Formats: sequence, C-alpha cells, structure tokens
Amino acid sequence: MSNPSGREQKVSKAVQMILKSKGVKFNVDKHGQVFYFKKNTALVSCHMDSVFSKAPAYVMRKKGCYYGLDKSGDFCGLGADDKNGIWIALKLIGCFRNDISFIFSVEEENGGSQFSSLMKKNTKVLESMKYSIVLDRKGSGDIIGSYNSYCNETFEDDVAEIGEHHNYCPSTGLFSDADTIAQYLNTVNLSVGYYNPHSKTEYTCIEHLYNAYKFSKKIITKLDKSYGIPEFCRDNRYNRGEFYSTSWRDEECYGNTTEWSNEAQDWVLKKGTHSHLINEQDAWENGCYCPSCGQDFLSSDDVCMLFEDNWRCCFCGDVVAAYGLNVSEYMPNKSKVIEGVQP
Repeated sequence: MSNPSGREQKVSKAVQMILKSKGVKFNVDKHGQVFYFKKNTALVSCHMDSVFSKAPAYVMRKKGCYYGLDKSGDFCGLGADDKNGIWIALKLIGCFRNDISFIFSVEEENGGSQFSSLMKKNTKVLESMKYSIVLDRKGSGDIIGSYNSYCNETFEDDVAEIGEHHNYCPSTGLFSDADTIAQYLNTVNLSVGYYNPHSKTEYTCIEHLYNAYKFSKKIITKLDKSYGIPEFCRDNRYNRGEFYSTSWRDEECYGNTTEWSNEAQDWVLKKGTHSHLINEQDAWENGCYCPSCGQDFLSSDDVCMLFEDNWRCCFCGDVVAAYGLNVSEYMPNKSKVIEGVQP
C-alpha cells in the first residue's frame, strides 16, 4: 500500500476500517489524520506517510526480517518507517480500546505541519493526558526522551526501568512527531524495529518489532499516572534546521565535540553492523552519502557532531563518521543485506 507524504488516503482508510471492526471510537480531520483524544489517558502516536512514492511489489521474509522488492526483484523501500509504528499502535488500541488516546498523523516526513495544527487545536485535552509514546524510532532499544527535551527525567527513568527487561535504554534521536507532542506533555519516542530508513535496503526485524509492542504495552499497563506538563519543552520548539544546528551542537550543553579521542573511536567501532563509518572529510568534499539511509551529504551540516564520541547523519541519526576510514568499505549491497544482516 503506497503512502507518500500528502497522499496517505489509502493507509488512513485502512486504519479507519480496522478501528471500526474493533468497535473503537475515533475522529478524522480533513487531512485524513485519524485520532481519539481523552483526558487522563496515555497518548500513542505514529505517522501514516513514507518517503517512498510506491509500495513494494513483493515482501520477502529472510532470516527473521522483512524486505521490500520491486517487480524486477531489486530492493525497494519497505515503508516500515512508519508502518511498524502503525502496526504497534493498532495492536495497543486492540488491547486498551478507548482507554488510551491515539493519533495516526500525516506528512511527518515533510515536517508535520498538519499534525502541529491538530495538536494546537487540542491543547487543553493534550495537557490533561498522562504522557505520550511515539512509535517512530529506527532500530531496537532506543528511548528518545530527556536528551531531546521530550520529557522530564522522572518519566524517562520510569520508562527506562521497564525497558531494562526489553533491552531498551535512553538515547538521542532526530526529528519526529515527538518534537511537537513534547510541547504539551511528557513524551518518549521508541525504537520499533525498522532499519536503514529512507533507503532501498530498509527492512524490519520481526523480533524487534514484536519486542517494541510488548514494551509499549507494558509501559501503558504499569505507568498509570500523569507526569504533568514539561514546561522546559515549551522553550525548545525546534523545526528541522533549528533542531540540528542548536540542540545537537550546543557545546555549552554537550561539551567540546571538535576532537575525537581514541576511546571514542573504539566505542564507535564496537557499535556493530548499524554504525556505518566513513571519513568525515569525504562526507562533504567528495559527495559521499549515509550508508544507512542513502541520503547524500551535500554540506558539513549533514553530518552532526554529538556529545564527545560520535558523528551522526542528520537525516536518520546513524553513526556515520570516524577519522581515517574509507567510505567504500562500508557501503551496503544486496549480499550483505540479505545474507549478513544481524540487527
């Protein structure tokens, strides 16, 4: 099912049909956003659009992972960002029905302006909710929260305590609908099991997807209280450009990030399959691109320094740069993705 930004109608109608079959109440705005807001509940959020203009012709299962293929059998975008989030949200709604709030948003990949408008219109009820779970982080094990000014440490600590049993811990991430929701209530963005987002080699690890569902369900079951309004978030209303340039590279907050230590490079080298390491100078001088999401690095702004130990792609958040390493050694290809992937 195709779902490019601005043309999410098919997915929206499918979500509505499933909710109707479950007897769940919901609303739909003129943009096709499907939502239900209720006071004193947890809010679950995901987005219905994708960066891909077409859906895969085939979905292949290999070694516990799903891959998208076109009619010729070549890799194409699976659309797991954020169809994985949609699947988890529907599963959670099936469990909790109208005892939770939910939003299936549109145009997140284009900046989320329609989503922001809907949130602003519902400020009062949003601020009465307990907290929010956004289902839109790549990989497995990340809790994006206080480091991104999405929530207070109390909420993050409570989520992380539950996350220990599912191999989740606090981390950092890039733009998502959580940037908007955090203006109204404490929010975390959770990994939902997709890898190589925004690239032809995007895939879903089934085990990690299901683990994300179990983790999300446990959060809602165990955290039955309100965490208030995160006032500090109201002063950090980043758009994409502001978020990259001010939040991630603020030396006053994160320390001097201009030099690498041997320990830092060793840490990145140990990160494994999904830390794609390249020569950072080549990243913007020789037209390199991120091996994870496929985005071209057109300028130095496309590679961010974060804390004191790694460089990350501004488009997908993966670690992408370390001094002295050749980009060509780390480019993904079919054989590696099919036969060698170990998420």
